[in-house]
Amino acid sequence: MVLIKEEEIKITCEDGVQLSAILFLASEAKGMVQINSATAVPKEFYKSFAKYLAKNGYHSIIFDYRGVNSSIPENGLKNCNFSILDWATKDMVSVKVYSNGRFPELPLFFAGHSVGGQLLVLFPQHEQVKAMFAFATSSGFWGNMPFLYRMQTLFFFYFVHPITRLLFGFSKLKWFGLMEDLPSTVTQQWKEWCSKPDYFFAPENYPTIREYDQSKNLNLPILVVSTQDDRISSLKNVELLWKHISSKKGIQFQELKPMEIGLKEIGHFGFFRKNIGHKLWPIALNFFNDNL
Repeated sequence: MVLIKEEEIKITCEDGVQLSAILFLASEAKGMVQINSATAVPKEFYKSFAKYLAKNGYHSIIFDYRGVNSSIPENGLKNCNFSILDWATKDMVSVKVYSNGRFPELPLFFAGHSVGGQLLVLFPQHEQVKAMFAFATSSGFWGNMPFLYRMQTLFFFYFVHPITRLLFGFSKLKWFGLMEDLPSTVTQQWKEWCSKPDYFFAPENYPTIREYDQSKNLNLPILVVSTQDDRISSLKNVELLWKHISSKKGIQFQELKPMEIGLKEIGHFGFFRKNIGHKLWPIALNFFNDNL
C-alpha cells in the first residue's frame, strides 16, 4: 500500500482572507494538482480523488473558496460581499502561490469541477499551469436544463436566495439541505450568469469580467469531460461556454456515457464520488501523465 501524508493548512490571501485547505503528499511526487471546487461544494467532497492522485505520484491540494464551508470569516456571512471573481483572482492565485512556493520544482496542474474549471479564464496566472482537467464545466444556463430541474433552479434563485438574504443577510442553503451556505453576493452573481445562454460572456454580464478575461490568451492543454446524464452541463451548455475559449495547446472534449462504462449514472457530481471514481479517475491521471 502506498503511504500518503495529509496536512490541514491555512493559506492567507493578499487581502488577509484565510482559506482552509488540505494537502495530500505523495511519497514520490512528479507533479502538483490544485483541485478547484464547484460552487458551494465543501473541499472534503474531493478527498478521495485527491488521495488517488497522491497515491499515483501527484501532491494534491483541496481548499474552500472564501465564504464557503471552513473558509467562512469569523464574523460570519451576514452582509459579506465576497464574489466569484474573488475566487479566481485571489483564492486560486493564493493557493497556486503556496503550492509553487512549497514545491517549486514540480509542474502545477489544475483539476476543475464546474465553476472550478470555468474560472481558469479569469485566473491571472494561467501561464504557470501546465495543463487543466475540467469536469462538468459549461455554461450554467438554466434554459438548457430538463424541465423539472429547471423549475428547481428557478425556485432556488428566485425564492430561496432572496428570502434567506432578507432574513439572514446571506444565502442560508444548508438550512434547506441544498449545499453549503454562500455570501448573497456570490449567489446573485451566479444567478445573473446562469440566466444567460453565454453565461459570463453574455453582453449583459461581460463588463464584470472584461478586465480579467484570458479566454483568448490561454496556452495550456485542456481536457473537458462531460457526461450524458448531467442535468446542468448538458452538451448544449458545454458548447455555449467553450465556443468563447481557445488555447494555443488545444482543448479536447470527451463525453461519458454511463451505461457504456457499466455505471447507472454519473451526473454533475459523480466523477468525484468514491464509489464510482475508480472507473473514472484514470481519465484525469492519464491526462496529467501525458502532459508532464
